[in-house]
Amino acid sequence: EKQTGTSERTMALLSMPPALLETFVNTLQVPEFTIRIKFSNLCNLACRSCSPTFSSRYAQTHQLTVPVELTKDIGSTPDNWNFITSSIVKYLSIYQTINITLLGGESTIQPGAIKLLQWIKEQDLCERVCLDITTNMTVANTSVIDKLSLFKKIHISASIDSVGENFEYVRWPAQFQTVVDNFNTTVIDLVKQHHEITVQPLLNLNNIFYIVDIVNWWHDWFTSNNINSISIDPVMMFRPHHLTVQNLPVQYRAELVGCLRSALEHPMFQHSQPRLKDYLQGVLEFAQTSNTVYDQFELFLFDTARHDLANKTKMQIGNKKFHQLLSDKHKDLLDQFYHQLDSSVLPTDQQKIYRNLPL
Repeated sequence: EKQTGTSERTMALLSMPPALLETFVNTLQVPEFTIRIKFSNLCNLACRSCSPTFSSRYAQTHQLTVPVELTKDIGSTPDNWNFITSSIVKYLSIYQTINITLLGGESTIQPGAIKLLQWIKEQDLCERVCLDITTNMTVANTSVIDKLSLFKKIHISASIDSVGENFEYVRWPAQFQTVVDNFNTTVIDLVKQHHEITVQPLLNLNNIFYIVDIVNWWHDWFTSNNINSISIDPVMMFRPHHLTVQNLPVQYRAELVGCLRSALEHPMFQHSQPRLKDYLQGVLEFAQTSNTVYDQFELFLFDTARHDLANKTKMQIGNKKFHQLLSDKHKDLLDQFYHQLDSSVLPTDQQKIYRNLPL
């Protein structure tokens, strides 16, 4: 809870069907029990929207320290392992089916998660377990993939935020083609078996100006694979504030309005993807106003420079559609941050002022 667990809980509650939530409020009972497990913060990516508590690669890349408890796989500790497995047995004695949600980090590479899937298989419990995995789709782990079809129900949430070069900028050091190949290999068969797949892009200032490219790419993928059962369900980003679309200065909103209108006119929205459509319409309504929700654009530029230097990339390349819109003043400020951070002349205290997260 103290290490951002509240964020995971909030997201779970927001995604819960209203009828189920109302039933729980009225009866204090649920038809199925959910066990949510975070084995560690082990992850192979240092995404720009992430944090050290969710990604070991992020912590290493930016030389940040996290509580040691988050770096140790809880599946390696006998007491924790016994608690997890005994809890599964306990709730299966009460409920016919239970849900197990694996949290990250990146669950498909976490030893505890892989060990747990093998244990469930060995205990012959797969047909009574609904498995929910959030994955960045960068790793085709056969020890995980081969077991998925054994479970009663699978829900894969694929964290694919953008396409092409912009995707690689946002989710460094992932390669977009690798993600596409893994997605095709893993997902298409599961869809045919009637399992649930959701694409969950985290739209923010690093990728929102690529929304037309994103919609076009997915429409082509759905068409070429003759699949229309996969939902694109954007994750509502509420922190850090400086990355959210609500931090976009008024001077750039006209350009965003144009992007959003073009995206919403896409024929894909005539018959599918209502969640993505509703999300984009909401963003459009905001972009058409001059309301100031967050005034942290200087912080966004600082954070951009910090990531660009750590990842050896540049906004001019990875997020060039937005960079091309920047005023000379904001481009100069971004260049100043590059210089100050690269030469280590920006004091730590000043960095803490720019960032709301501890360095």
